[in-house]
Amino acid sequence: MPKGEIKEVDKIQASFLWGDTEVKRKVHLVNWKVVSMSKNQGGLGVRSFGQVNECLLAKWWWRFCNEKQALWRRLICCKYSSRSGSWFHSQGTITNCSWIWKDIMGLAADNPTLLNFFLANSELVVGNGANISFWKDGWLRCDCLQSLFPRLFCLSSDKDGSLK
Repeated sequence: MPKGEIKEVDKIQASFLWGDTEVKRKVHLVNWKVVSMSKNQGGLGVRSFGQVNECLLAKWWWRFCNEKQALWRRLICCKYSSRSGSWFHSQGTITNCSWIWKDIMGLAADNPTLLNFFLANSELVVGNGANISFWKDGWLRCDCLQSLFPRLFCLSSDKDGSLK
C-alpha cells in the first residue's frame, strides 16, 4: 500500500477514535504511536496500517524462500536475477522493476531491524549448493563472505558463483 494511502487510513482511524467530524476536529489526547501499541505495552492495540503493510511485505520474503516451484517466484527469478533461484536479498538494488517488487525489496532498506529479525530467524538449506551464492549469501551462519572479505571478493573472477 502506498505511504500516502497508509497515512490516510490511519487518519480515518484516529478521527473515528477521537470523534472528529468534517466540521469539527477534536483534540487527540494520546499520540497515535501510543494508541497503536499493543495492550500489554500500554496502548489500545489499534493496528497501524504501516506495520500491517510491512508484515505483509515480509510475508512475501518468506514465500519467496519457501515456494521454490511457484510460477510467480520463477518469473521473478527470471526477470530480476542473473541466476534463477538465488536468495533475493543478495541481488542488491534493483532499479528497473515493478513498483510492487520495489516495495517488497525496499522494505529491507526501510526497516533493517525487520530484515535482521527475518534473517536471524531463517536458515539457508544448502542442499547441492546450486541456489546459494558463494559470496553474497550467509551460508556459514554468519555474515556473507562478501562483507567479511571485501578485498578477496574484489579479486574474485566469479562474483556470482554458486556454492556448488
